Amino acid sequence: RLFERAVEHGLDTVPDAPPELVRWFAPIEAPPSWLNRDALRLAAHTTFRVGAAGGAVLTGVALMGGYRSQAAVKPLAMTGALERMVVRRIAETSRFVLDVTSSETMPRFSEGWKSTARVRLMHTMVRRTLRRRPDWDTAAWGVPINQTDTASTHLEFSAIYLTGLRALGFRFTRDEREAIMHLWRYVSVLMGADDAILAHDYASGLRQMYIHAVTD
Repeated sequence: RLFERAVEHGLDTVPDAPPELVRWFAPIEAPPSWLNRDALRLAAHTTFRVGAAGGAVLTGVALMGGYRSQAAVKPLAMTGALERMVVRRIAETSRFVLDVTSSETMPRFSEGWKSTARVRLMHTMVRRTLRRRPDWDTAAWGVPINQTDTASTHLEFSAIYLTGLRALGFRFTRDEREAIMHLWRYVSVLMGADDAILAHDYASGLRQMYIHAVTD
């Protein structure tokens, strides 16, 4: 209840908030100094411009490509997300993307911001649950849904998304490409990713695509 109140109305509306809640929300309540709201708006408009092809690329290229990663797919397999909850997972991801892009500039109380916060909490709960399971081998596999996995996921919605659309014949201006990268950089930071390891532009995104492909 306290988490939902903080998501919907802000941390300052939760009197005597537990330290855990403060540590969770305080770093993301204020936007980072580098955030460009005009770029976020351009990214949203560019996403809607490509129409249904964007969903096809996210589903058939980005997400399917991500599933080839042994590291990233283990949490999905062990929680049943790839077996019992396939339809639900696709629907939730689609809703999340729509919330983000329809919020345009991603203000604090937009559906995109709140949806991102809830996805971050879900990842936190999955991470905690898996680390407590005896069949999760931390020594061999590391922390579930770790920083590397999060950075790789960022690419699925940005650089891989753009590359897939370009392969279908779509053309983007440099500003449009960088705006897409900027939007999902911000979303990834809201999810708890370390900004230092994220691709900040399309060229860096392409390099990281290849690095993740040969190391995952």
